[in-house]
Amino acid sequence: FFDAKVLDLTNEDLIKNFQLAAKNVAAISLRVGYPTVASIPHSISNAYRKLMHLSMATSYTFKGTEEIKALLEDPEALAKAMAAAAASAPAAGGAAAAAEGAGCPWPT
Repeated sequence: FFDAKVLDLTNEDLIKNFQLAAKNVAAISLRVGYPTVASIPHSISNAYRKLMHLSMATSYTFKGTEEIKALLEDPEALAKAMAAAAASAPAAGGAAAAAEGAGCPWPT
């Protein structure tokens, strides 16, 4: 049914297929809300991001949002931080230029 070359798999092929399977397990686990070893890092990251959004929308502040909220409350400090970031960033286009054009002080 199949040629013998189908059995000629390299370690890179096996690793690539295993990574794809782990990625699919994580995606399905996240979607159905079933925690697995593959989905836990993503769940923690999503929870932190939700806390950041909540902190930005309310007066509640924690260590991760103190600096961002301070910059957003002081336009002069924000302008200085953006100028310093632009001066120290390497001359790379793409996402950095898009983020700078959108007025975003952190990379997206």
